[in-house]
Amino acid sequence: GKQITVMVKEDTVPYINDKHLQFLSNVLSACKLNLGDIALVNYNNYPLGFDELRAKSNPKIVLVFDLSPKELKLPFTIPVYQVQDYAQCRFLFAPSLTKMEADNAEAKAEKTKLWNSLKTLFGL
Repeated sequence: GKQITVMVKEDTVPYINDKHLQFLSNVLSACKLNLGDIALVNYNNYPLGFDELRAKSNPKIVLVFDLSPKELKLPFTIPVYQVQDYAQCRFLFAPSLTKMEADNAEAKAEKTKLWNSLKTLFGL
C-alpha cells in the first residue's frame, strides 16, 4: 500500500533474522509504519536490480541495508545515510543491521544517523 521496499542482505535466513526483524519493526514503528506497510527483500535470495524491483513492486521509497547502489544496478553512488531521489523513487542506503544491534556507543551513533535520515526520508 505505501510502496516502501526494505532490502537487506542476510546469509543464513530466507528473509531476515529475528533480532534484525525486531529492530526493523521498532524503526518502522518510530516512523509511524509497520511491517505490513513494507515489502521486505533479502538480496541474497532475490538479487534484484532496481529495474527488476521497480517492475515487481513499483516502490516510492527504498530503504537499503548492507548493499551498495552498484549492487542494485543504479547509475550513482552516494554516502550512507544520504537520501537520494532517482526515477520517482527515494533511496536511503545504510550499513548492515548488525552494526546497529549492539548496545555500545558505535551502534548508538549508527542508530542516530539512521534516525536522522529516516526523519528526512519520511518527513517526520
